[in-house]
Amino acid sequence: MRINHRILAAAAVVALSAGAAHADKGNASGNDLWVQPSGNGYTVEYVSDGQVVGLQFDVKGIKVAEGQFQCGTSVAESHIANCTINDEGNLRVIVFSMENAPLPDGTLVTITAPSRDQSKRMELRQASADAAPAAQLAGVVLADAQGVDITPDHLK
Repeated sequence: MRINHRILAAAAVVALSAGAAHADKGNASGNDLWVQPSGNGYTVEYVSDGQVVGLQFDVKGIKVAEGQFQCGTSVAESHIANCTINDEGNLRVIVFSMENAPLPDGTLVTITAPSRDQSKRMELRQASADAAPAAQLAGVVLADAQGVDITPDHLK
């Protein structure tokens, strides 16, 4: 049975009212997703138990503009990653497989701060080192090969 990615995307949009979520790597078991500071920005990381073939989430709490993110940084060739800025100004990420292939562990998206002069960049690095990450995940939906929502409770 093949997943109709339009149905998966529609189901994910309905589930976007699930609220904000933020997970730490230390709590990872089964399938998990989290955002973490990285260099001059953030990455969204994912670990898999082999059941998830598609997922969707928003990155909230930071301003992201076109050209500031790399979508599907380490997504397998069996998957398609789509990153857009939604109506609320959040980065929306959708990853799916046309072949129903399980999504392997990896970095789903890399977000970088806009290019600025060196002093401003150093200021941003220091500020991010001093503060907890402002970026959060929201509207997280993970689906299996049958299109069933298997999002862990802590991400809902």
